[in-house]
Amino acid sequence: QEYPLVSNIEIQQLLQHYNGHNFVEIWCSYNDAPKYKKNRIDYQWFHGKRLSSSTKNGIIAADKPKLNYFFGSFYVILHYKFLFSLFLNPDMLNVLTYLRYARVPDEVFFATAIMNSKEFKCTHFNSNLRYVNWGRENAFNPIKCVHTKKMTDIVYGKKYLKGGSHPCILGMQDVKQLTSDRQNRRDEKKTGKISPPFYLFGNKFDYRVDKESLDYLDTIIHKSKSTGKEEKIEWKELLLGERSIPNRLHCPIYNGRGS
Repeated sequence: QEYPLVSNIEIQQLLQHYNGHNFVEIWCSYNDAPKYKKNRIDYQWFHGKRLSSSTKNGIIAADKPKLNYFFGSFYVILHYKFLFSLFLNPDMLNVLTYLRYARVPDEVFFATAIMNSKEFKCTHFNSNLRYVNWGRENAFNPIKCVHTKKMTDIVYGKKYLKGGSHPCILGMQDVKQLTSDRQNRRDEKKTGKISPPFYLFGNKFDYRVDKESLDYLDTIIHKSKSTGKEEKIEWKELLLGERSIPNRLHCPIYNGRGS
């Protein structure tokens, strides 16, 4: 499951500070995407079978709307005005209808919507404020979840990590690293180091794999409740690092199998 890394007070402060922004992590455009990602939206599918232009199983395959398509994370933090505008935009309604029978549509819709919006594109921030440990820097490297691999294999089976599409289950060592990064962020004027982004949530945790990390986060998150004091964060902590586009972990450049 996903779990908060900070208190509700800190989440509220950040969202107030960036009121009006839309946090959508975009990996790449359609033109930069490998072929297997393009195929997800180039064709419509029904129960794993590609649809032809003729009627099949009561479904008529539609022509793909002509827009600039983008791929990204389906975890988003969106402003109400942007969400409401999607119901009034005929292009987005056509895309939503088309994607109903496309593969992994949730990794396409919001990324495409924000990048094709004349009004809201300027509100885009290329991060979803979530920490994910994919266990590798690019698609060519094997996955290494050094802190939680043993328990992950026991709980989920070895196929989980060998599949390549699952992130590492987070553990106490990941939480300690995030805590260290946060301290470095507070001291960055002294150290001169560039700190990582400020994360609100961690993905993924599982008490069966690492219960210690969740207990530790509960202690931090609920500390303000037990002490009766509202903790305030320093504004310089909210300096966020945006992702690069294209992100070669999700949109690798190669011509081999699966490209």
